[in-house]
Amino acid sequence: MLKSSWSFSFAKNGNLYYDHPNGESNDIYYCEYKNGVYAAPQKMNGSINDGNTSVQPFISPDESYLIFCYFRPGGQGTADLYISIREENGNWSEAQNIGNVINTEMLERFPSVSPDGKYLFFTRNRGEVSDYY
Repeated sequence: MLKSSWSFSFAKNGNLYYDHPNGESNDIYYCEYKNGVYAAPQKMNGSINDGNTSVQPFISPDESYLIFCYFRPGGQGTADLYISIREENGNWSEAQNIGNVINTEMLERFPSVSPDGKYLFFTRNRGEVSDYY
């Protein structure tokens, strides 16, 4: 049972991706779904979790990419949306900032993608107000 999570996302095959507190930060974990049972949680590798806070994952239905909110120095603002691509060998690429077309000096978070893969949805926090895009 998840005791504390801001967000979770399911792949088409049922695999679960979620964030969870880990000391002073939050990290992204996944649980493989096999034969109707979830395996023990696995912390995602250092390309996703590097000691900075990683939260609010969105996994693509085929698990080919993961978009998440990342509190990382050097971004556009407080936190930005990043993407990691699953490589042919099954490893995840180094997370890349989605860029300043999406990310601003504000807090972008809670990413999701439309079922047809054409549209990215997220929130942008402007202090006490959040806008939806």
